[in-house]
Amino acid sequence: MNSIRKQAAVAIAGLMLATSLILGSLTYFSAQRALTETLATVLESKAEDAARYMAARITALVEKTQSIARNYAIQSNKLAYLEASLEEFTALGVLDSAGNLHLHNGQVIDAREEPYFQALLTGPRRNGSH
Repeated sequence: MNSIRKQAAVAIAGLMLATSLILGSLTYFSAQRALTETLATVLESKAEDAARYMAARITALVEKTQSIARNYAIQSNKLAYLEASLEEFTALGVLDSAGNLHLHNGQVIDAREEPYFQALLTGPRRNGSH
């Protein structure tokens, strides 16, 4: 009888071990597949988020660069723009706060003693400036 019990115990233990191995393998591979699918979805989502973020940053940098370029073009062509828009004047210049009148042809005139410069210095002030 010992031998039948032993054989039955070994058979039952073998069946339990085989069942455990099969169920463990199924659980492992199911979990692996689910985790892989979840990671793929999360990684794809993160990649899309990163792409949107980078696209927004690049757009902002392009807009900033275009703004700087526009301002540079305006600054570098300001005198030409003023000359073209004010053709009825014979000369066009910019008077700085030191009294130097910079003409469109590159000539600089000392205007510190001129009445118009003195009037600018003593004229009415608005908000702390002329």
